[in-house]
Amino acid sequence: MFIKDLLCLRLSSFPKETVILLSHVDLSDQDTLPTEILYVINNVLYALYPPRPELLSTSLQFVRLVGDIIASAPFSLIVPVLAALSKNLCRWIADESEALLANEYNDIVCIGSSHLFVHLFVILIPVL
Repeated sequence: MFIKDLLCLRLSSFPKETVILLSHVDLSDQDTLPTEILYVINNVLYALYPPRPELLSTSLQFVRLVGDIIASAPFSLIVPVLAALSKNLCRWIADESEALLANEYNDIVCIGSSHLFVHLFVILIPVL
């Protein structure tokens, strides 16, 4: 097992502490894709879905922070950041386990997605 995989395992075992760490991640100063950070975030997203009942609030907070991190990315990195996180973001969006109540789903998925669509729209306007 690689060191980054061990890190992911540790972080997903302590989601409350991971939320605190994640709250300090800001991509606004990045000019290259932070692949290691995104790898860890993606794997923790995977580990947290479906959320255990006792960790639901923390898991939702983690997903909200992931949305904030994506929104903090410069326009040039939004698509690559989304691509790096897409598989496990899609697990949360699909919610196949029906782990989220309607208001939680709307709060996390719909509101978070609308911010991303605004960013993507601004990127795509010159192409259209």
